Amino acid sequence: MKKNILVSLILISACFFNIYSQEKIIFDTDFDSDIDDVGALYMLHTFADRGDVQILATILSTTHFWSPFALDAVNTFRGRPDIPIGAPFIEGVNKGSVYAETIAKEFPNDLGASKDIEEATHLYRRILSSEEDGSVTLVSVGHLTNIAGLLESKADELSPLTGKELVQKKVKMWVAMLGEGMNWNMKWDRVASEIAINECPVPIVFTVDGQEVKTGKQTQNLEDNNPIKTVYRLWEKHYGEIDRSSWDQISTLYAINGESDYFKVKKGNLEFSLEQGAQWKSKAGGKDLRLYNRISNEELAGIIESLMIQTPLTEKKQKDSNFTLWQLPSQVNTIGNSYVFQMSNGKIAVMDGGMMEETAYLKGFLAALGNEVEAWFISHPHNDHMSALNQILMDPDDIRIKTIYHSALLPSFYQAYETGFTSLTEDFYRNLDSSGIHVVNFTEPGTTIVIDQTKFKILSVSNPDITVNPYNNSSMAIRVWDAKKSMVFLGDMGKEGGDRLLNGPYRDDLDCDYLQMAHHGQQGVSLEFYRTIKFRACLWPTPTWVYDNDQGEGFDTGPLKTIEVRELMDELGIQEHYRSFEGLIKLN
Repeated sequence: MKKNILVSLILISACFFNIYSQEKIIFDTDFDSDIDDVGALYMLHTFADRGDVQILATILSTTHFWSPFALDAVNTFRGRPDIPIGAPFIEGVNKGSVYAETIAKEFPNDLGASKDIEEATHLYRRILSSEEDGSVTLVSVGHLTNIAGLLESKADELSPLTGKELVQKKVKMWVAMLGEGMNWNMKWDRVASEIAINECPVPIVFTVDGQEVKTGKQTQNLEDNNPIKTVYRLWEKHYGEIDRSSWDQISTLYAINGESDYFKVKKGNLEFSLEQGAQWKSKAGGKDLRLYNRISNEELAGIIESLMIQTPLTEKKQKDSNFTLWQLPSQVNTIGNSYVFQMSNGKIAVMDGGMMEETAYLKGFLAALGNEVEAWFISHPHNDHMSALNQILMDPDDIRIKTIYHSALLPSFYQAYETGFTSLTEDFYRNLDSSGIHVVNFTEPGTTIVIDQTKFKILSVSNPDITVNPYNNSSMAIRVWDAKKSMVFLGDMGKEGGDRLLNGPYRDDLDCDYLQMAHHGQQGVSLEFYRTIKFRACLWPTPTWVYDNDQGEGFDTGPLKTIEVRELMDELGIQEHYRSFEGLIKLN
């Protein structure tokens, strides 16, 4: 349980498999009143896509009519339509749902057709009786109705063991979203909560955090035919919020990843009374564990959200593109440039990485992808492009970077022409030299790096002979492409660097599908540069105030040139725009 399954990912037949044994999970959820259940289930499927998890069953603790069909619809969408669905066949808890009926009706499922809902206790006993001793983890993120039913069950044709004996023999731990006192998951079936908590013979790991770990906004950048996008949209429509607390996702992440670098635990005993609810008694030799977050809410949210929005296994099999690109959103409403690539074999590359203040989000995002970066490209040493990497070089945590590619500026150059950034640049170069990471410094353009079947071609390098806007004009421009799509990244290149690139030997490499707008879309390359090359979509690493040229006095009242560039894009007929202030952008 203490292995970090977010570390080593390899691709075999388009599936991710871990060198360790799979975690076997039974997922018990209400899947009606709140949406963090949906996010948690999506995370489980992402781990299953990687081969880290086997989802043995998904069991409902609610009697809401549409919840089983919605649950099966999500399992079907994520490529596992045959996961058994269980539910209590009693008059139980039903708190209603803003999404279950819609998901059940709009997305394919085959409950009542090729398979049926199984009674919850029967399903628990059937699954557990066939598994190896001590091999199953119970994850419950809903009411405790089914756990109590299992513990109170008698020997039957499935197993000669009572429910309590079966749990003691087959289950290694129960990870539960409970908290202390009388929280939502315990108060609606208090009798069941008392039985489940007080009679459980295996360790209970319960969580107290999650309120301030907000996730969900990035689901709106997924394709429209994705159930989780619909769920979070319906929640926002009903409650007026799109980012939701992540209680259930934290429980799920711990169940798979263990204590690791994300969580810490304290031992003790969890007890329950009908009047006061759950009470924690800290004790060195206690059976149970109380879970705490070790990392920041922001970093944890980045990990969780990335796991929630991964491409489903079925989609991975169907797509013919070799890489996925994420344009990461600004975390501090300032300029920044941060892109992450994932190749079809799972390898990761990063372009720039953004501001120092965005380091926690970036770390969380990379952790969810495996914490291993094959290639890190730095366009130029301005803080909004490299200071997050600078922080990672000083405090990498679990991130392992194989190679960093850049085109270094000579000290005599940056000391003479941009003294305001000298100390920051020197700090970055010093940390780069002492990092122990393989560093490639391009002094000439034209090199192509191939990762899987994705190609990264260096179109320009630092230009010490351009002393106007010197750092920006020394941006390392890069073309990225596979058999399906092409992209060009210009960094903060200005007019002088752009003109040289346009009239140089790699002019034909500038035509592409997706073009990163130079210098965040303002005062970058010339308008003639954009008119000359061919592209169909714009990548805008741009906050709202830059996009609208509004520094506090209203639309287009500032000194920036963004509106001119936007008007030119309209003139050129470019209709496809991806703006970082709109949230995480994902392009397959």
